[in-house]
Amino acid sequence: MIGGNAVGAWIEQVDDSAVPSTRDVDLAIRRNDLEGVKEALATVGFIYCHAKSIDTFLDGTDAKARDAVHIVFAGDKVREEDLAPVPDVAEFTSF
Repeated sequence: MIGGNAVGAWIEQVDDSAVPSTRDVDLAIRRNDLEGVKEALATVGFIYCHAKSIDTFLDGTDAKARDAVHIVFAGDKVREEDLAPVPDVAEFTSF
């Protein structure tokens, strides 16, 4: 997990009343793990969608993109102007 939910989990360790809310989930994976992630998430009802260069998983057929699981790839920049790429998934903190 990366992004707003990861920040929230970190902040919650110090002050759970200060946790920001976010609707979407950002998940960092290695690009070569995408097919396996597709298979795993399909078994629990998520639907893979690739649109406008964005990989997401919708939580069922009625799900909205704003509520999706957004995929970012380890080693890639999310935006061209980002200063650093997404860290490798081997770099993590357990909560």
